[in-house]
Amino acid sequence: MNTFEFDGTTFDLARTYADVLGIEWTWTGNRTETGEPVMRCTTGVMALPDLYLLHGPLIALPTPGLTGQRVREALSADFIATAAAGYVETPAEFAARVLSRPS
Repeated sequence: MNTFEFDGTTFDLARTYADVLGIEWTWTGNRTETGEPVMRCTTGVMALPDLYLLHGPLIALPTPGLTGQRVREALSADFIATAAAGYVETPAEFAARVLSRPS
């Protein structure tokens, strides 16, 4: 994981950050001569410390997409709803039935 620590805060450079105006910034993959990450938005680039000082604080945005945890939560919620509807089956039987359906 690429991280950068500045002013006591560790930034995960794989994340997208929003500044105080809601503008989204991502790491370009480049660093300045002094090793500071260069961040980009739709209108330009800026070193992360400058961005933090001029437009901070920066808020890490949620990562998009499915994660294993989100899939497990969805399956668990579906199983609870199925059981509440009166179906009686084990979690393994439920998973086999649900996962075998064509998409």
